[in-house]
Amino acid sequence: MRQFALFLDLRGIPAYVYPKELVKTTEDFVPYIFTKDEINRILREADAIGPNKNKFVNTPYIYPAVIRMLYGCGLRVSEALALKCEHVNLDNGVLVIMNGKNNVSRLVPVSESLRQYLSMFDSKVQRAGNPFFFPALRHERYSSTTILNQFRRLEEKAGISQLSSGKYPRIHDLRHTFSVHALEQMIRKGMDPYCSLPILSTYLGHKGIESTEKYLRLTKQYFIDILQFSHQDAEKIFPEV
Repeated sequence: MRQFALFLDLRGIPAYVYPKELVKTTEDFVPYIFTKDEINRILREADAIGPNKNKFVNTPYIYPAVIRMLYGCGLRVSEALALKCEHVNLDNGVLVIMNGKNNVSRLVPVSESLRQYLSMFDSKVQRAGNPFFFPALRHERYSSTTILNQFRRLEEKAGISQLSSGKYPRIHDLRHTFSVHALEQMIRKGMDPYCSLPILSTYLGHKGIESTEKYLRLTKQYFIDILQFSHQDAEKIFPEV
């Protein structure tokens, strides 16, 4: 109701605006947003991975491809690892996410550069009948824990700083980083940030737009901290309504 009243005021229609300090909002949503330089450093370390101790030939290809997909598409780790070859259309560049979180299935288009990279990955990886796009040994899929542990090692090698908690940023923060960078790109193209939300919400597979709306605050701070916009300019780009 507060948002609607602010909208009416902007349109010149007098309306009572409920005081902001009385509106209950969550303040604990503070994911880590990687800079593009940090992403590049992590990818360089991932590209340098060799075969594992079992001499599994696919290891050097799996991790760089998974990380690129997580950052390039904003997928959850479980969604990427559950992909089967039949769900990855490398001709059209579309991923089919089956029964993701909240039982939501969706189509996820990928960029042309990522489509080309995944095509190269697909031509190099040895499957031996494994149906998963990221095949593990014995016809199995990779576990999320395996990917998480490797990502943490890559962060250390890439010189990513630890947080105040003493821990490294989570791999799930790649999804948050994708969302903020996607909003940044849409805004730079002249799109209204609030009109961009339904598009991003559908792409991410959110159940409602409320989950996606939290990224607006992060994007505003990203413009101030990383892109060095003034607070005044940021307020113009990210009005309360």
